[in-house]
Amino acid sequence: MPRLIRKYEGHVRTVRAISVVESLNGFVSISYDETIKFWEWERSVPVASESYKMDMRVMDSNELYVLLGSCKDSALLAYEI
Repeated sequence: MPRLIRKYEGHVRTVRAISVVESLNGFVSISYDETIKFWEWERSVPVASESYKMDMRVMDSNELYVLLGSCKDSALLAYEI
């Protein structure tokens, strides 16, 4: 039977996208609170946070980078992990 082992808190509005990032040993979350948060599996609080003013999506990630795309201005943002 599954059991809850951790609750990740940090966003103040609904989380709308999550992407697992193997090299971060965690994941990236994007919220309607206009923040992108970087999380490690072992921590309940984000290790980094970034504000944005566009509709963002996680497009891809690898061991070095997370690539985000914006629907409004067609920009791609690369974050080094």
